[in-house]
Amino acid sequence: MSTPAAPRATTGAAGPLLTVAAAGVVILFLGAMLGATSGHFVPQVTDLYLVCQYAKAMAEGHPFRYNAGDAPTTGATSLSHTALLALAHALGLRGEGLVAFAVLLGAACYLVTVGLAARVGALLGGRRAALLAGALTVLSGPVVWGFLSGADVGLAMVLATWLLARMLAG
Repeated sequence: MSTPAAPRATTGAAGPLLTVAAAGVVILFLGAMLGATSGHFVPQVTDLYLVCQYAKAMAEGHPFRYNAGDAPTTGATSLSHTALLALAHALGLRGEGLVAFAVLLGAACYLVTVGLAARVGALLGGRRAALLAGALTVLSGPVVWGFLSGADVGLAMVLATWLLARMLAG
């Protein structure tokens, strides 16, 4: 007895269109941010400063501590995001470079999530639903800001959307 094939999700022409639109949003956002900050990567939320400090401490062998010698705390909101930033710190990204990494990581997660959202839409309702799901992801200001703020939202969203797409695909 054979098992039925998993549904194939096709986004058609929506895929490239959504990717171009999302890349345009990233370019506009980064351009506005860098224009407003005289070309500097600056976190839009203070939480990123805190997570960068936790990542620095983690990279230096003091996980879950804000400073070496402090008692362990739960101040870093995401273990996986903090660990990625710790890896970047260990590879030499410091200060503004680490902030830039966090923001660009969010941008990459945003671009991937747009494609995944379109795939989820295609799995649930075909090409029109794919275009709608992708377009809503591209054009939602709070969603875009969440990804491009450098916070852990981007990593959490790409992983959650990937999991949903995998569950729907069977």
